[in-house]
Amino acid sequence: MTYKGIHEILKKAFVIYVPLSLLTPLLMYQWRDNNRLILMDRANSYHITEYTSDQQLRQLYEYQIKQAVFAFLMRNPNGFDNRELLDAMFVGTAGQETQKQFASEAAQFKQYKMHQKPEVLNIRILRADRRRSFARVSGQLIRYYVTPHNEQRTFTLEFELNLELQVNYDTANGSRYPFVITNMKYSQLEPQEAQK
Repeated sequence: MTYKGIHEILKKAFVIYVPLSLLTPLLMYQWRDNNRLILMDRANSYHITEYTSDQQLRQLYEYQIKQAVFAFLMRNPNGFDNRELLDAMFVGTAGQETQKQFASEAAQFKQYKMHQKPEVLNIRILRADRRRSFARVSGQLIRYYVTPHNEQRTFTLEFELNLELQVNYDTANGSRYPFVITNMKYSQLEPQEAQK
């Protein structure tokens, strides 16, 4: 092989290499941003969704967030209304935070035979992608209780809940939930008004 032949081969390789090198980042960007979910049904069958739009992904996040809010804030004198859902959706630090927050009010719930129901007024997705999302939920708690004189009362509290959701990699334990809550910050305001 002569120098001229090697030069021709290198020139052809360079002509092929340049367009491919420009195309590679575009392909990587496209592959990175696809929103494809893998879901598992009750029969443990896997379903791969088509590529979802950002709007559909946000709707899924909002649905999961509402489930998480109800699991965390629907309570009775004996504890959480849906303990299984709470344990499946709140993992790690978030699971510990739910227990700590509940323990701070457990005596009050028992003493007044209190029941609590949340109303979600606003869900704001701060960041959403196919791996992690941050959301801020605001709403009100409706609390029903019995006074020591056996009078039934109701009052409301405003709450704000900041959540961090991640893809659920532990499908063996929580296969019905594509996302789990890994971190949270909860705050509530004092009662607005009491009613008889």
